[in-house]
Amino acid sequence: MWQLEFELPRAAATAFQDALAEIFETMLIFESEDKSAWVVKLIFEQEPEAHIYEQIKILAGEFDQPAPEIKTIELPQIDWLAENRKDFPAMTIAPFYIHGSHLPASNDGQLIPIQVDASLAFGTGEHATTRGCLEMIAKIGQPDAGASILDLGCGTAILAIAMAKLWDRPIWASDIDEDSVVMAAQNCLDNHVEAQVHTLHSDGFNHPDLKGASPYALIVANILAAPLCELAPQMKSNIAVAGRLILSGLLVEQKDLVQRTYEENGFRFLEDNIIGEWATLLFEAT
Repeated sequence: MWQLEFELPRAAATAFQDALAEIFETMLIFESEDKSAWVVKLIFEQEPEAHIYEQIKILAGEFDQPAPEIKTIELPQIDWLAENRKDFPAMTIAPFYIHGSHLPASNDGQLIPIQVDASLAFGTGEHATTRGCLEMIAKIGQPDAGASILDLGCGTAILAIAMAKLWDRPIWASDIDEDSVVMAAQNCLDNHVEAQVHTLHSDGFNHPDLKGASPYALIVANILAAPLCELAPQMKSNIAVAGRLILSGLLVEQKDLVQRTYEENGFRFLEDNIIGEWATLLFEAT
């Protein structure tokens, strides 16, 4: 077993992760000890060949970042994915208690447990965008009973699981990445909400089941600023009048662009949740 380890600037981490996940099979990402950067670990069965390093350098250039300094480490034959999961401590994002499978659920009966392990799919509660969405979900209150709810670009499905447990109702969860959908379905099983959360593979709203479930009373999308802007017209055509929209995955410096785009597409901006350099936005369809 071999490991490549390098750091990414915090502002580039989400986009880098999405791009890296399309190239490398096993990847872990977490905050550096001083929280100034994100540490990426790529795990390989065989010693990485020269073209792997070149791919990383090329990818960095595509995101206007300098080539990272890469540490190459030969690993003993153990389950490194399981070992690295231990680096993710449990966290409370009220009313949710998020923990990996290596940790027990909280004894606090007032908290809602969510079990999510570190994986290729994005969303363990560690990132500020996930936290921002969870805090916003807890704050807005339950949408009208009987109306559809969608977690678009669900990653691990942590947000869909949170809404299913918080409101005890069906939730749609979709992602453009097939591996993420597989992981999302497994997480729903692990959290005993597989009957409530409908996971599926879809590019935006293209899946017929997503179109059939619209209009939605609430859509949550923790993606990236560029695809969020591209999806604005589809969001409007698939949301109910006065439906709520939670958007994240964007830097504070991208907030004005996303806000303006959605206001131009028939949404009224309500409030934001700023955590460090990341923003979560709440809108209402007019």
